Amino acid sequence: MSITVTRDYHLSLGNMRGVIGTYTDSSAGTADDVNTGLHKVYFMSFVEKASGVSDNVPSINETFPCDGSAVTMICDASQTGYWFAIGV
Repeated sequence: MSITVTRDYHLSLGNMRGVIGTYTDSSAGTADDVNTGLHKVYFMSFVEKASGVSDNVPSINETFPCDGSAVTMICDASQTGYWFAIGV
């Protein structure tokens, strides 16, 4: 696995939950699964952490709603950033 993912914050959103975390790609750009800690994900977004102009924004290779333990993301090499997911 070349993408390291953390789950840092959990939010209560009425009858849904939100999870905020970080991601880091260790070397070559790749696709990997993000385990959100949710059973089903209805929305997910990524924001690249960059000191200047951002590279390519990570993309999500899923159809929502999807399994929260395996949301496939694709990012550039050595990219870091934040993610946010909403689901149950």
